[in-house]
Amino acid sequence: MLDLSLANTCDNCDKHLPQIHGSLDRTDCDRCLPDGTILRTCGGCHEVRYCGADCQRKNWKGHKEDCTQTKEIVELSEQHGPLVAAQRKRVLRWAKKNRDIFNAAASFAVGIGSNEDRSQTHSFLIMVKATKNSTEETPDNLFPLSVASADAVTDAEFQGLFPGKRTNFTKTLSKRPNHVKLIVYDADLPMGLGLVYMHLEAVDMPLIRQSIGNMTLNWKSWLHASLAAGKGLSLNDYLNPNDPGQKARHDTLTTWYTTHGEKFSMAAYSALNLKRGTNKQYTHALRVNVDARTSEGRVPFQFKVRSAEVVSFDKLGDGKPHTANQGFIHTIIVDDALPAIISASTIALDTRKYRVQGMYQHRDNWLQHLKKIVDQY
Repeated sequence: MLDLSLANTCDNCDKHLPQIHGSLDRTDCDRCLPDGTILRTCGGCHEVRYCGADCQRKNWKGHKEDCTQTKEIVELSEQHGPLVAAQRKRVLRWAKKNRDIFNAAASFAVGIGSNEDRSQTHSFLIMVKATKNSTEETPDNLFPLSVASADAVTDAEFQGLFPGKRTNFTKTLSKRPNHVKLIVYDADLPMGLGLVYMHLEAVDMPLIRQSIGNMTLNWKSWLHASLAAGKGLSLNDYLNPNDPGQKARHDTLTTWYTTHGEKFSMAAYSALNLKRGTNKQYTHALRVNVDARTSEGRVPFQFKVRSAEVVSFDKLGDGKPHTANQGFIHTIIVDDALPAIISASTIALDTRKYRVQGMYQHRDNWLQHLKKIVDQY
């Protein structure tokens, strides 16, 4: 997961910390600040950041109005009492905490890096709601927030959604390539105080788009699932091929290996030689390569195992991170005919929930036994 946000970018010189690239190798980036650079936050608005005092001084003329408006919002919220002030701080904290999740969803929603890039004409609007319970909300006991809706909107559509609201505090954020304006709105706050603005940068989104190819991301499902998990989940599990044939093949493959998930894990148990205490599950997985043929029957494709081998995590080449989770057996199902980013799927069996040694019989001929059970032709 990339940290794409402007929290890592100097608001004046537009240079960013190297960590903005995540795991991507971008040693050629001429915008990266030196390793060890610490960005300092503006003491007035506590929102924009600078790589040094010199950049902050140079940027003050352009930032002064936004900084003043932000402080006015804080003062106005405090005039409404401690509960409103606490509720506004809750929105800010929630938005900043989930900045990287919103950034990825917003980048896909406005089409950054695609032929339908709307980042220059649209913002990403998230409407939030408090999940109320039987207790009374107080400044020390605030209800948690969740997403009520999220979508890309034009500036005119945004103004039309809030007639009569105090939207004059809206910041005019510069339109730069691979940037998107994020707006978070809490309707429970009075007079537009629930509006939070962020400027996010999807610096490597064109590269991500290139790796995805002709596929779309179900970003709404990904957004809700990532917020529930408290972290940005793998995009791979929410990608859909635009090609009908690829989508049918991917969907049928998913049904096939899910149906036989335990059988694949049984083969992995034998292949990793776990009965003899090798502990290979911490460093290796079973990679299963599959073939398919079209079918005239109820399902459009039939699958069979072509080959299988034990491979270390760092040589799987499936584009997904793998960690040595204690007690898990990993099986990677690979269909080379699908786009690379969705060609591999993982089955992870938590052995702590099962009596694996009692359930699974070690077989030296595990591959032949597996093929006999799962092959469809």
